[in-house]
Amino acid sequence: MPIRRPTIGHVIFACLVAVAAWWMASVKREASTAGPRVDGPAGAVDVGIAGDVPVASAANTAPGSSRDLVADEEPIQRFASWTRRYLAASETERPSLEREGVALAAARRPVMKQLIQEDPQRALERVVPRVVRQQLPASIVAQLENPVSHRGDYNVYLGKPAPGVAVPAKGLVLRYFETEGASYKAHVFGGLAHVMSRRNFPLQGYALDRELAVAPNAVRRLEEGERIPKGVIVQSTCPVSGLTTEAVSEGQTVTSIAPTVEIAGTLITLCNGSHVTVLEDDYRTYVQASGPGGGGFFMDNFPGTSSRAIGNFRCLYIRVTYPDQMQQPNTVEQAYADMRGNARYYLEGSYGKMTQTSTVTSVLTLPHTVAWYKAKDEEVDGLGLVHTDSRNAAKAAGYDPAQYDCVIVRVNQGPRLEGISWGGGTSVWITWDGMDVLNHECGHSLGRGHANSWDSLDGTPQGHGENGEYGNPFDVMGGGGGFDAHYNTISKRALGWLPDGYLHFPKGDGVYRIYAYDQPTLEEGKRYGLTVAKDSVRQYNIEYHPAAGGFLADNALVLYSGMGSNAGHLLDTTQGSLKGKDDGGIAIGRTYSDPEADMHFTVLGKNNTTPPSLDIAYNRGPFPGNVAPAVVLSASATSVAVGGSITFTATASDANGDPLAYEWLFDDGVGGTNSPSFTRAFTSAARRTAMVTVSDLKGGATRRSITITVGAPTTQNIVGTILDGATPLQGVLVSNGSRWCYSNADGTYTLANLATGATTLTATLAGH
Repeated sequence: MPIRRPTIGHVIFACLVAVAAWWMASVKREASTAGPRVDGPAGAVDVGIAGDVPVASAANTAPGSSRDLVADEEPIQRFASWTRRYLAASETERPSLEREGVALAAARRPVMKQLIQEDPQRALERVVPRVVRQQLPASIVAQLENPVSHRGDYNVYLGKPAPGVAVPAKGLVLRYFETEGASYKAHVFGGLAHVMSRRNFPLQGYALDRELAVAPNAVRRLEEGERIPKGVIVQSTCPVSGLTTEAVSEGQTVTSIAPTVEIAGTLITLCNGSHVTVLEDDYRTYVQASGPGGGGFFMDNFPGTSSRAIGNFRCLYIRVTYPDQMQQPNTVEQAYADMRGNARYYLEGSYGKMTQTSTVTSVLTLPHTVAWYKAKDEEVDGLGLVHTDSRNAAKAAGYDPAQYDCVIVRVNQGPRLEGISWGGGTSVWITWDGMDVLNHECGHSLGRGHANSWDSLDGTPQGHGENGEYGNPFDVMGGGGGFDAHYNTISKRALGWLPDGYLHFPKGDGVYRIYAYDQPTLEEGKRYGLTVAKDSVRQYNIEYHPAAGGFLADNALVLYSGMGSNAGHLLDTTQGSLKGKDDGGIAIGRTYSDPEADMHFTVLGKNNTTPPSLDIAYNRGPFPGNVAPAVVLSASATSVAVGGSITFTATASDANGDPLAYEWLFDDGVGGTNSPSFTRAFTSAARRTAMVTVSDLKGGATRRSITITVGAPTTQNIVGTILDGATPLQGVLVSNGSRWCYSNADGTYTLANLATGATTLTATLAGH
């Protein structure tokens, strides 16, 4: 008979695949300096640069992947040793061992509870197997972790500290699993770490009191020898094949011949052991398809589209106070002003796809005091309790929360509400005023995580590093604010605001024009970003965000997706620069190269279009035989009066015949155009270093510099050469903390315009 496999609607299962780790070889070289000297006013200065500036290069790891020991596991090991003795003992010997076992289980309990909270993966590896558990006395089982396998509301709240409030050491993510009258604090790892709030969601794991270690898959294969509990009916239709099986009955034990799984408390016998893997994969598909990339609980207002953030976003803004406060948290006028700003932000950010309407309540009084809610937080989800009581008070006052997509509670103080606001699912808690906190927390209700950064630990933008929470300063889901702090292209794409037809997905090398995405409308035929896979885990996302101002007026931003946060990770492509992330994009004429993947992105130029646009050259190797361009840099003068101009010219050639790009950069941060020559006027007395990097767009680049004098400055220059043995090192960042320059292709450098006297320099280069 034909085998029919049911759809995911019949069986729903476990978690996103954990982010894969990738490794790169450790590289450590020594950098040495040759003959630094001082040019400038009288008085030579001896300057020493440390000859060894090591930067370790190690495993690339996803955020939250550390598995350090978090608890003394000796009580766990002692109890495990006792269980082996107990199971090996005769029936007559076992009663005499029970008292010892109870004491050991009691000593194990707090250690296991800590392990669940701090390393749920390790905790799940330490749970007592079911076949052992079923043979232990009830007095001992009562001390052990309890199995959990249910459907329920999985609530994920992400917080934002008020301006000036430090991020708590434990971070700003709360997870609760509310099921069958129980409220658990959920502790997850792997793919579930980035799944947002879900209703009627199947989870399984083990709990001690309220602390729940969530397993990476809601499909649990019963252990061989595990007995079916009394009163439990096992389904006998295999959900994969549709065939009827010989299901085990209550009191019977599971065998390899009758493989049985548990899903949300339901036991099912399969016709084939390999079907366990099929069901696990189905659950992963379910979580991925409905999970972190999409919205929270909101249903689309336009049938036939897939986005959950299109149409009218209806918000109920509930203003509440406590009976021991009896004062309004803010004024009605302030609340409506903030919601008007929020509505404008979403209308412009969604390209008109999402409108927002809001209702603001009068001040309502919660039924209990602040202290009462804080105390109850030890027993249940205190935030959820405040929200539930606020909704009930609103309903009693004539407002129906069920008619709204998002319910915002504006409150002063409360459980976990001291200087922190939260958002997740259909709920938002606000503890201070302003549009930005609404744009951020309502973003969590739309399913957005934090817009983070990838903080390098090896000096490269793309390599070994760690998650930087809130690390994208240009996105309101990170550290940004104001109408210009748009959700990035990763988020806009996931929300359905930026369809794939408006993005480049390069299939090969070429030049691609991307328009500014931070505008209120999209135009047919234009592309507002570029996305290309780096490997099976990570994707590069190139976007143009000029509304943020500053360096971003002419720079392309580079973000990773696929690294966990569904709002991406911003890369700082100018590691070590004094401007930090503010100049971390790709400037005009510059090539950003990823040697791991042999990928190269070059901003060829800015176009005076509406909206403005950048032309991006994308090339992916290998490029065998490629050599860097040959470059000679000259200046029309090396000294000029204040107010005078100098023309700098880079005479370059490429042995491979490749097109060339020119990045001009001065040590005061001024950049130039992508052209062989650049003319600049100087308005104050100073010593200046002009640098040019000529790229062949394929990873070959040559840097040259020249130093000029404007007027009669009272400053000095430090010049030297940086070598690796006898080999010159290019691109070394030399700085004294306020002044900086890069070394040239021949290893030489000039750090200009320093105050007279001694100074300490640092020299940094990835891999050294």
